[in-house]
Amino acid sequence: MKTLACLLLFLTTLSSCDKNASLISEEVIDTEISNEEKPTSVNITPDPNAKQLVGDKTIYEFINSIIASDTSYFNHCNTIIGREYLPPFMYERDSLQIVQADSIFTKADADFIFKQARYSTTFKLNERNLAEARTVVLPEFEEALGEKRHKFWERLLDECEPYCLVSMPLFSADFKTAMIRLSYSCGALCGTGGLYIYRKTEGKWELIATWNEWVS
Repeated sequence: MKTLACLLLFLTTLSSCDKNASLISEEVIDTEISNEEKPTSVNITPDPNAKQLVGDKTIYEFINSIIASDTSYFNHCNTIIGREYLPPFMYERDSLQIVQADSIFTKADADFIFKQARYSTTFKLNERNLAEARTVVLPEFEEALGEKRHKFWERLLDECEPYCLVSMPLFSADFKTAMIRLSYSCGALCGTGGLYIYRKTEGKWELIATWNEWVS
């Protein structure tokens, strides 16, 4: 029962635009489409050959800001699982949330977010880029898909409890809005998490929305 709960817990977790322009790959989607046009939902498939579209400077500036201001997760754990296990949008309906949140994301934002997401399972959190000392664990999740997957998750929980999970953040086209998956696990039936959306206002990242939040 404990093993199953661990697995369910983990499965559930899943500066200005001009200044950052040089950090983006030339493959960024053309954003000339009218912002008034509604984007369509997509089924995101992780691509091991996808390129990182946003530079580390932007990514870790955001992550470090979240760690410094957070009171729910990082104050309670020193270990971070620094790899994605599940793709950000497993099914087409998951990406529909972004499509429907047109007061937060434009068509250009949605396209850019979806393209970043193809790289997210390749991203590995680098503890040397964290402003506050944390131990980052980078498990090989391929092991979790094998026959001994239950033992894998059980061992991970035993060795790292309590731990946090931090996904690669995904940014809007103007880099002023970002979304990130965070979770905290302190036992088989002890944890919380969700998908959190922040907006940068006057140089500070502020939480503006929470999606799919769960508590165990």
